[in-house]
Amino acid sequence: MLVDNHTPIKHPSFLKIKVMKRKPLTEEQKENLRKAAQKQAKPVLQLNIYNSKVIARYSSLNEAELITGIDRKTISLAARGFAKRAGFYKWRWA
Repeated sequence: MLVDNHTPIKHPSFLKIKVMKRKPLTEEQKENLRKAAQKQAKPVLQLNIYNSKVIARYSSLNEAELITGIDRKTISLAARGFAKRAGFYKWRWA
């Protein structure tokens, strides 16, 4: 920072940001996280926009995003009824 006369000002100490470093996860911790994520996943249906016939069923939003290339947030909005469609498809929770 510079003042009008171009002399530098020291930053107050409360503005200093401390970066916390995490320890790497063990394989057991990674597996526990995977299991928890699978339990929380909700299956979603991809429907034809014109006749509402089921095109595909995905076990989670992440799987639907990977296969279709449509953003999972957009799919979620459509499945919850906040958007009419996502990627020219209707979406519903299975």
